[in-house]
Amino acid sequence: QKKTHKTPTNPTKKKKKKKKRTNKKRTMASTIIAFKGDGFVMVASAGTEAMYYIKFKDDQDTITEIDSNKLLAVSGENGDRVNFSEYIKANIQLNRIRSHNRRQSTPAAANFVRETLAYALRRGPYQVQVMIAGYDLPLSEHDDTVPAGGQGHLYYCDYLGTL
Repeated sequence: QKKTHKTPTNPTKKKKKKKKRTNKKRTMASTIIAFKGDGFVMVASAGTEAMYYIKFKDDQDTITEIDSNKLLAVSGENGDRVNFSEYIKANIQLNRIRSHNRRQSTPAAANFVRETLAYALRRGPYQVQVMIAGYDLPLSEHDDTVPAGGQGHLYYCDYLGTL
């Protein structure tokens, strides 16, 4: 007969589980806040750029002036935020030139932003969240699409292109 020697298992010893390492960047959330009231829109943002608990900059400009009555407040990764803001601003200005110096309304600009984010989602997504704020004035005294005193608009669009 063969005798085998088994070592008794110790129930108090537990096998250590290996932790999976991930190389994900963790950034601190940026803050954008906006208010729409009767006849005005107010936008504010924190300009802090940080990763983990290390603060890189305190004076990041996250609000871009599209034209004299529209603002684009963008939060997200620094490269995506700057690239997306400049792309939207340049294309809205190009659209103004093509339409014989007529300004685009704020709802039209918001739909352009939504369309751009939805298209980019299938190509190479921008990881940005956007607030579009604007104040539209009537084009003439016969313009019935905007109230006589003007109208403020505020839109939010996430990185998936949801307006």
